[in-house]
Amino acid sequence: MITLKLPIQNPIDLTELLKKFNSCVRFCYQRIKKQSLTETQLYNLLKTTAQYDSLDSWFKTCAIKEALSWFEKSDKIVFGGKKNLKLRSQNKISKEEWKALRLHPIHIIGEANQKGNRKFLLRVVEDNSVIFKQNKTNHIKIQLPKLRSNIKRQLILLQTLAEEKKTAYSVRLNNSFIWIEFDEKILKTQQPYISVKDRYFSIDINPNYVGYSVVDYKDNVQRVVHTRIVENKQLNKLIPKLASNDKKKLKQTHKKTYETFQISKFLVSQAKHFKCQYFVAEDLNMKSKNHGKGRNYNRLVNNNWNRTQLLQNVRKRCNIAGLNFVEVNPAYSSYIGNLCYREYADPVASSLELARRFHTKQFFPDLPSKWILSKLWKQEIDNWVYKDWKELCSIIKTRKLNYRVSLESKVFKVFSLKNKRSKVNLYSF
Repeated sequence: MITLKLPIQNPIDLTELLKKFNSCVRFCYQRIKKQSLTETQLYNLLKTTAQYDSLDSWFKTCAIKEALSWFEKSDKIVFGGKKNLKLRSQNKISKEEWKALRLHPIHIIGEANQKGNRKFLLRVVEDNSVIFKQNKTNHIKIQLPKLRSNIKRQLILLQTLAEEKKTAYSVRLNNSFIWIEFDEKILKTQQPYISVKDRYFSIDINPNYVGYSVVDYKDNVQRVVHTRIVENKQLNKLIPKLASNDKKKLKQTHKKTYETFQISKFLVSQAKHFKCQYFVAEDLNMKSKNHGKGRNYNRLVNNNWNRTQLLQNVRKRCNIAGLNFVEVNPAYSSYIGNLCYREYADPVASSLELARRFHTKQFFPDLPSKWILSKLWKQEIDNWVYKDWKELCSIIKTRKLNYRVSLESKVFKVFSLKNKRSKVNLYSF
């Protein structure tokens, strides 16, 4: 999804509607949490609750869906924030400030058969505005700012498709901003993307490195076309003892976000350049935990690693380009990649294994012989007993053997991703 956040240029006052909508969301959230009510049960309950009579059926439906989405994220949400609740309990913020902090934008879900959204009408072509149809008699004009050319093109295309009932868009709205959300696939170029059959662009993501490879398959024989490693280690360096709202900390966070998007843009552009048929990525679903490697490592992996942001942006750009984005189970890919592709550094070797796994549809390749393994470690391995990759990887892990091919062991050239200030390097072999 693409979300455009735009400041509203003319004064509007939706305070009462915001209060009522947010109250309805919280009402539904509590009943989902405490009574496990379904969407239908919630709707029937709202119809008999007098305090929400001023909200029409679609406002109620959207409030229910908003509450369900919040509950899916967590069943312990404090509307307004735990930190602000603590400040309120200490009388450090007023009651009015606390109530204002609890007001989230209203969220109206789009429908293609309702010209994109039944509550909003895009008028970007006519006068650079959006009409909010609060009810049959009350229509509010929202004046948009002067738009950059690329954003204006997107909104004009969205308006055209919505009027033809070919796409939907959702809107979030408060007194200051409007958020317009739509599927990035509508931005796909009219010219079809032409790819080379069985050519894959595969990436392996680590906190400090992204390894990628371009691989061809002919008669199930793999041919490596191109490999590189993107290093973002400098972006993960922490500024110690600073609050999250400190100017230096915010600058670092914004820099990381910007460079993450630049990395995703570069990766997709490389996949398009080599006319790859598929963009293969890891199916990462990691939760914060103690990895047993120290506090700094936990902070790097759990807090500083923008893996979700990177993959979401890559997926969006692939959808726009018409490039097939697929995810593969990454279990054991580092072990297998480093043992089967020793001529490549660790992140590239893992990416090659992911490409093989997707093409062959076989999770494990053939086991390496003990003669090959004996060349990797000085330890005596004659007494190793294993019948599959799982047992072999377990032995390597238990004995704490170094199986990764380090980047320093390879000859490479280093380039900046865009310029010297980018703090992102490219390693070319």
